[in-house]
Order: sequence, then structure tokens, then C-alpha cells
Amino acid sequence: MITEMIITIAFVVALVSLIVYVYKRSDLKLIILTRRALKGNAKAQYVLGMFYEHVKNYRNMEELYCLSCEGGNKNAQLRYASHLLVGNIVEKNTEEGVKWMTASAENGVQDAQYNMFLMNVMETFFPPDEKQAFYWAEKLAAKKEKEAIELGMYYTSNTDDLKAYTKMVNF
Repeated sequence: MITEMIITIAFVVALVSLIVYVYKRSDLKLIILTRRALKGNAKAQYVLGMFYEHVKNYRNMEELYCLSCEGGNKNAQLRYASHLLVGNIVEKNTEEGVKWMTASAENGVQDAQYNMFLMNVMETFFPPDEKQAFYWAEKLAAKKEKEAIELGMYYTSNTDDLKAYTKMVNF
């Protein structure tokens, strides 16, 4: 309850600072975007998050990305997950990063699906999981992406999975 209140207060403070900035610049598009974000529009929150990232206000960026992710914005989920996993401009949080990367992948973002495949093949954030790697490879193959061929190459080393490779390259 207190955490939610703190997040809400931080969000309002971030948006008020953005409103002040926008009015100083008299940029009508940012004013409209800010209003939409205040009303809970996940896409507007994502775009404002990118604006804050551009102006290097990472605290507000993180708040807006988080809200947009919770609102179901699949692109925000991918971008925020990438920041969390790398830890370059936000505090590294592997658990949250994997959570949002998975959500983005499940929402059909091909880059996220490819990332999930790689994370399940290599020992980057957790132990390799061939079953999950195969799951994400099939998702990509179903979309007939060129990456599917690369993913299939992984399975050629395992004769049991040769059938999966054949399925992937025979679109």
C-alpha cells in the first residue's frame, strides 16, 4: 500500500516536472501526450519514457516504462527489460528483466522472442533450458523469420531435434 502510494507520488511529480518543461517549451504534442499518460494510456507512458531517456532523466524514464509495462505495452516491456538485464541506466534486476522480456515475447515481439531463445541456450541470466529454447525457436519459426534458420542450426547438433530444424527451414 505504501509502496503503491510512493510510486503514485513519484509518477505525479515526474509528470508535473514534465508539464512544467513542456509549458516552458510550448510544445503542444508533449502536452497532449502528457495528458494521455496521466489518464493511464500505456503507449503515451512509453513515449514519454523514451523522451525522458533521451533527455537523460532516467528516474522518470524508469517510472514511465514500468507503468507502461504494467499497462501491457509490449514495446515498453522489451525496452525496459533490456535496461534491467544490462543495468546500464537503471539498477540491474535480472528477475524483473526476465519477467518483462518474457511478457514482451509472449505478446509477439520477435526481438524479445529471439532474446528469450538466446537466454535459454546460453548461460547468461539462468541455466540453459533446451525445452524453453525450443519453445521460443518454434515461435520464431512460425513467423517465418530468417532468425529461425539460425535457431535451427542449434538443433542440428542434436539428432533428436533434427526434425525441428527441418520444420523451421521448410517454411
